[in-house]
Amino acid sequence: MRFLGVHPGPLLYSKIFLRLEPLGLELVSQAARQAGHAVRLIDLQVEDHAAFFRLLETWRPDVVAFSCNYLANVPEIVDLAKAAKARLPGTFVCVGGHSASFRCSSMRSRREGMSHRCRVQSPRRARGRRPALSIPSMM
Repeated sequence: MRFLGVHPGPLLYSKIFLRLEPLGLELVSQAARQAGHAVRLIDLQVEDHAAFFRLLETWRPDVVAFSCNYLANVPEIVDLAKAAKARLPGTFVCVGGHSASFRCSSMRSRREGMSHRCRVQSPRRARGRRPALSIPSMM
């Protein structure tokens, strides 16, 4: 399985002085890699949306997983998820991270294009849809 992890762009007005490390996405990606899957990451804090779309077209991932750790990134993530699903309809598109977990209702109302929203509290929910990843809980 080809797994693409996507960290959204910088928060408004913070591009110059604030870069946030995508640690949670790196942990999930490493778990996928250890399970034998091909993994790529793209950090939209340093890459642009054109690079994301080029990667979709050239690598054609089976799974696109977005990290949503800040509410300000929700509109960007929803737009990219819709675009990814439109370009690759068979791709499993999911969103995880604490803002995706805590703001279920706002994500649900905008979730067109997303196959699944992963909650931190229940990682088993995505099983059966694609080959499952076993990711240990971390506190």
